[in-house]
Amino acid sequence: MLDKNFILAIKILNKKKVDYWICHGTLLGLVRDKRLIEWDNDIDIGVLKSSKNRRIIKTLFEKKGFKKQKKYFKNDGLMTFKRKGGREVDINFYEPIKKSKFEEKMIITEWYVPKNLICKLIDAISNSNNYDGKFKIIIKKFSFFENIFQDVRNYLSKRNLFYKKQGYAHPIRFIKKKKILSFGKLKLMIPKEAEKYLEHIYGRDWKKPKKDYVWYNDSPSLETK
Repeated sequence: MLDKNFILAIKILNKKKVDYWICHGTLLGLVRDKRLIEWDNDIDIGVLKSSKNRRIIKTLFEKKGFKKQKKYFKNDGLMTFKRKGGREVDINFYEPIKKSKFEEKMIITEWYVPKNLICKLIDAISNSNNYDGKFKIIIKKFSFFENIFQDVRNYLSKRNLFYKKQGYAHPIRFIKKKKILSFGKLKLMIPKEAEKYLEHIYGRDWKKPKKDYVWYNDSPSLETK
């Protein structure tokens, strides 16, 4: 059974004919396991970046009861929507890369991530009340200091000492041609060469489930700025 928020998100995008594709962990689960990955807490959808797409998607989702998560940076390549009854929905905005380590024409979705281990720890404690990652039992014990660590994070961020831009990159050819994947009555748009796409993002062993997978360490497709 598919997630309720996933179903609603796809119906919204299909009805308005938004040019999207299922990506990342969501595509991995649907292709490899024929279902969503049970330990994945969000839905991944890709679109090409434009001010029009950002505006339209935000309006459409909010009309259906989704709430857009506030971000520290306005130009983040990720727009996250929350709604009771299902998983978060991540809209990943992809744009062309001017210079890439890869030879062919590439696109990338960029996220702001902590620069180093110390920054990752500060970031975790600054969100300790809602933190659900590794060592969450330990991190939650520091929830009393959450506001203090938020101030530290914000101070370092304003001086460009806290975050770096990093994200998945892949050849634009993967999303030039798409195909429909059917789950009951729900029709999903995915890359036509979905398996090649997944191998590019996750490596040759993409068919092997990894509960301890960490995208910013383990993906061979990463680009960093």
